[in-house]
Amino acid sequence: MSEHKCEGVVLGAFRNYLCGKNAAYEHEGKWFCKTHNPPTIKQKSDAPLAVFEARWEAQKATSKAQSAALAELQRRADCYPDLLTALIDLERTAGIASMYADPGRVAARAVIAKATTVTP
Repeated sequence: MSEHKCEGVVLGAFRNYLCGKNAAYEHEGKWFCKTHNPPTIKQKSDAPLAVFEARWEAQKATSKAQSAALAELQRRADCYPDLLTALIDLERTAGIASMYADPGRVAARAVIAKATTVTP
């Protein structure tokens, strides 16, 4: 049987009192049972916090990846008018005879038509 008693404070309904169980753990000169041992209490309170922080970091990483994807889409959308103008200019400068013979030119004309068509 342990000669030390737990010095942990138990919050009662009408008064606070010392635990009084047999103590097996010494912490900073005081003796505690497993329930009131300060490292045990800290470990129990830190476990949910670690789960929360892991979820928070995962959510931040997901949000950052989504922001980067949206920024890339916006960058590409900002290039759209310039690309369309360049494609139209390229089509205009090509020779009339080669315009219908080259499959790439036919595809370019189809893209220009699709890009300049207004849909309701």
